[in-house]
Amino acid sequence: MPSYPPAAPGLVDRPDLARRLDQAGARRVVSVSAAPGYGKTTQVAAWARDRGAAWCTVRAGRPAIPDIPSAPVLVVDGVENLTPDRVAALRAAAPEALHLVLLGRRRARDGLAEVGAAALAFSPAHTAEVLCAVLGPDAAALAAAVHAHTVGWPAAVRMPAANSATRASSGARRPRMLAVRT
Repeated sequence: MPSYPPAAPGLVDRPDLARRLDQAGARRVVSVSAAPGYGKTTQVAAWARDRGAAWCTVRAGRPAIPDIPSAPVLVVDGVENLTPDRVAALRAAAPEALHLVLLGRRRARDGLAEVGAAALAFSPAHTAEVLCAVLGPDAAALAAAVHAHTVGWPAAVRMPAANSATRASSGARRPRMLAVRT
């Protein structure tokens, strides 16, 4: 069974999301789905590491059904690369005691418990944490505006911070912030 994805630098602690995954994990199948950039893999990998879950990544062009581990939880990342028939076959092959966590860009059909984009989105406090970590404590004043424009989408929240950090490390004199017209 392949190993977990590498831990992301600057991971935002999300005890709220971990609790939600724990609660959803009481069900046999959990579907975690959102568009790219919501942190599905990053956040679920952190949760899975802490719980000793088995991890499998399904790659496009190699949509094999993963081996069923002896661990109590199996996380299958990239479930959008499996056909609905293969997902059904995986569910049928899994012992009743095994909890499946299916990660993908689209909702796994018939997921008994779902964690979607709204649960994966950053809260205003998470937004402030990311901005302050990269830009310093004065960035807290930007957090409300950045959160309002990004609706907590983690990839977009990190853009202004990453842009400013990159410009600062390259010696640029004046960092630019992301401008959004409303």
